[in-house]
Amino acid sequence: MSDLSDTQRSPSCGVNDKGYEWEPSTGSCYKYHPIIKSWRRARDICLHEGGQLAIINSVTESLVLKNIYLKNQIYRPPHMDPNHAFIGFRKSNDGNWVTVNGQSLAEAGFDRWAPGEPNNYNGAEECGSIRVGLLNDWPCSKHPLPCICEITP
Repeated sequence: MSDLSDTQRSPSCGVNDKGYEWEPSTGSCYKYHPIIKSWRRARDICLHEGGQLAIINSVTESLVLKNIYLKNQIYRPPHMDPNHAFIGFRKSNDGNWVTVNGQSLAEAGFDRWAPGEPNNYNGAEECGSIRVGLLNDWPCSKHPLPCICEITP
């Protein structure tokens, strides 16, 4: 997609914000935010843009998000594996993993975790990230990450 001025709207994504790209295989638009932030701040940014943190609904979508991350590796914090980005799920009060829409991961259509995950490392990983196309638990604010936002027109 070409650069849009602030006043142009993407016919596929329906937003004024630059950076959203239509993905026909999933029917959604995605934007990668390379500047690291907490999970809550990432969620708020996506909401402000008219979207949400990306929710993986299929194996196809997990590959789409993996490729978005790989092609946008502008900034890699030195403390982290280079394949992490916040996406739209977290641990609920009852200890189950749910999407930002309140669905279980299985109900959303994708519950494949990276090997050894979720591991709740140091007892502090309650937010969701993607790692090489698979789900991963991650600290909500101690180690900020880039994020991927999604808009489903």
